[in-house]
Amino acid sequence: MLRARKLSRGPAVAICNKVIYNTTKLTISRHQSTAEPPIEKEKRNVLVPWYVSMVNREKLLQQQTPVMDQIVEFPEHSPHSLIRITNFIKNKLGITDIKIFDLKQQKLSEPHEREFTTAVAEICDYMVIGTGKSSKHCNSTFIELNKVLKSEYNTIASVEGNINANDERKRKRRLEKKNNYSKALGNTLLSSSNKESWYMIDCNVDNIFVSILTPNKRTIMKLEELYLPASHESPVNEDLNEITNENPLDTQPGSMMDVNDGNNVLAGLKRLALQNKRNYSTVSQACATENKIKHILRQVDENNLRTMSSDLIKILNIPQDNQIIILEFINKTLESMIKTSKDNLNIGSLKLFFDYHWPISMEPTKSIKYWEKRQSFLYLLNEIDPVNYGPKQYYCDYLVTKVVSNSDITTFDFESFLKLTIRSIERIEDPKYSDLVKYNHYLVKSLKLIRNYLILDNGETISLLLNTMIIKNKNKNTNLNALYEVIDYLVSISSERKVMLDKSIVIPIINTLAEVNSWYSIWKIWDQLGYMSSYKNDTRPWYDLINLVIKKGDKSVHEHFINSDMLMWIKRNDVLVDDKLGSAITELFQLVNNENFGNADLKKYLLSHNE
Repeated sequence: MLRARKLSRGPAVAICNKVIYNTTKLTISRHQSTAEPPIEKEKRNVLVPWYVSMVNREKLLQQQTPVMDQIVEFPEHSPHSLIRITNFIKNKLGITDIKIFDLKQQKLSEPHEREFTTAVAEICDYMVIGTGKSSKHCNSTFIELNKVLKSEYNTIASVEGNINANDERKRKRRLEKKNNYSKALGNTLLSSSNKESWYMIDCNVDNIFVSILTPNKRTIMKLEELYLPASHESPVNEDLNEITNENPLDTQPGSMMDVNDGNNVLAGLKRLALQNKRNYSTVSQACATENKIKHILRQVDENNLRTMSSDLIKILNIPQDNQIIILEFINKTLESMIKTSKDNLNIGSLKLFFDYHWPISMEPTKSIKYWEKRQSFLYLLNEIDPVNYGPKQYYCDYLVTKVVSNSDITTFDFESFLKLTIRSIERIEDPKYSDLVKYNHYLVKSLKLIRNYLILDNGETISLLLNTMIIKNKNKNTNLNALYEVIDYLVSISSERKVMLDKSIVIPIINTLAEVNSWYSIWKIWDQLGYMSSYKNDTRPWYDLINLVIKKGDKSVHEHFINSDMLMWIKRNDVLVDDKLGSAITELFQLVNNENFGNADLKKYLLSHNE
C-alpha cells in the first residue's frame, strides 16, 4: 500500500515540478531580455509559489478590518480589568459594535439626582455589550475569555445562556409534554435549531458583566434600552421596526416566545421584551413620563404652545378636556425640576403654558382643586425667580383672576398672598422703608377684593398681615405707619361690637408691637381692652403680656410695667392666678429686684389669691 501511495503521488509531483520549472524558465528569459540592475534581477529570480503571489499580503495587512477600525469609548476612571477584557474580546476574538455602560454612577448619586435606575445596577458596575457573528462565535468567546480570567485574575466566570444541544432537546421534549404549549406550537419543536444566542457573562472582576449576542438577537432585544436613560433614543429602533415587520414575533421555535424556562435571567428579559412590541425600558413609567414632561417644560415658548400641548396630552394619554390632571402633572414635574436645577426655566413661557390648559369654565365641585393647583403653580414661579415674580404678579394672576371668575377669596387665599409677601421682604438683603411701601400698595388692593371681612377675625391671618408691615433688621426694626392704623381699626371694631378681641388676635398685636419696640402702644391698647372687661370677666391674655415684657423688654420697661396701675387689674377683676401666671409674675419681680418701690408687698398681694 505504501508503494501504491508513492506511485499515485509520483505523476502529480512530476507535473507540478514541470510546471514550476517551465514557469521559472520563462520568467528568467523575460528578465534577461530587459536591462535592469543586477540587484533587481536577484530579487526577481527568487522562486515565489503561485498560490502566494496571488494575494498582495503587505497591502492586505495595511487595510483595517472592521474589528480594528471600531473605537470603544471607555467610562471615566475605568479599571484596568475593564480595558483588558474589552480589548481582548475586540482585538483577539473579533467581537464588534462594543458599547460600555457605566452603571456605577447610579449607586454613587443621590436618589433624587438619579435620572434612571436599573436592577442590574445593584450588582453590576460596568456592562459591556458586543455582537458575535454566530452562536459558535459567542460560545468560543466565553471559553477564551474564561481562560484569560483564570490566568490573569485567578477567577472563573459565570454565564447565562450557555446551552448545549442535548440540554436543548431535553428541554423541548419536556415542554412538548405540556398540552397547552404543544397545541400552540405544534410538533415542530424537535426539528428546529437555535441560530441566535445571547451569552451574559459575569466576569467576577470589578463587577464587570459582558453580554455577547448574535446580530439579530441584539437588534431584537435592544439591550441599550436597559441601561440608557429614558431621554436617550435607542440606536436600533429603525432596525427593529424592519425586523418586526418582516418577521413578526410569534411562537415559533427560535423566536422570542421560545423561552428557556431553565434559564431564569434571560427568560424573564425575553418575556418583558414581548410587551408592547418591545417598546420597553427598565426606567419606570412614572420616571419616563416625568423626564418627557421636563423636556417639554424646558422647550415650551409662546410659538409652540399648541404643539407642546399635544405632545403632553399624548405622553399622559388622557382626554384633552381633563385639565386638572394636566395641571397636576405640570406642578409635580416643575417641583421636581426646581429641586435639581432652576436653569433653562422661563417663568413667562411656563405661565403661558399653564394658562393654555386653564379651563374657561369649571364645575363648582372641582373649582377648589383647580384654584389649589393654580396657587401651587404660582408659588413655584416665585421659587424659580423671586425677583421677577413677586406679590404684584401673584396679586394679578391669582387674586384678581379669581374675583373676575366670580369666586370669593378665602382665608387660605389671603394667607397665601401674605406669606408670599413676607417671604419676598425677607429675601431682600437690605430692605428699606420704600420696599415696605411698595408691597403694602398691593396689600391694600388685595384687602379691597375681600368680600367677607370675617377673614380678619382669624388670628393667623392677623399675625401674617401685621408682619407684612415690619422689617426685622439686626440693628433696628422698621415699620409702616399703617401698622398702627390697622391695629386701631381692629380695636375700634371690637369696641363698636362691644365684644372683647379674641386672644388669638390680641397676642399677635402685642407681639408685633414689641418687635418694633412700641411699648407705649401696647399699654394704650391694653387699657382700651380693659374698658371692655369687668369683674370676673377679664379675658385678656395676662400671661402672654407678662411673658412678652420679660423676654422683649429692658429694665426700664419692667419697672414701668410694675409701677403702673396695670397689674392691679388682676386683683380688681379677680383674674385667676394659676401656677403658670404666678410663676411669670414671680420672674418679673425678680428681674426688677428693687425693694424701694414696695415690690415685695405688691408681689405678695398679687399672689395672695393662691395661698
